[in-house]
Amino acid sequence: MKNLTYIFILVLILLVVACGVSTEVVNETYKGKNCTLSGGEVVESGWSGKDTGSNFCNQCTCMQDGPNMGALVCTEMYCNSKDK
Repeated sequence: MKNLTYIFILVLILLVVACGVSTEVVNETYKGKNCTLSGGEVVESGWSGKDTGSNFCNQCTCMQDGPNMGALVCTEMYCNSKDK
């Protein structure tokens, strides 16, 4: 019974250590999926909507797949600041 207790404690310690490492990897990966709008707001990959700041009149998407993951892709219309 004493050996079983030691094994149980060892497994718990290994799980705690493994979970800590796993969380760091997820956080690093998540950081690479964000896009920054013209006004400085940060949006997650997959977001779609109007840009902000000087590019307020354009429709944008924060890419979520492929080699452009995390890139902000927008239409390229001229934005007249009087229309804002």
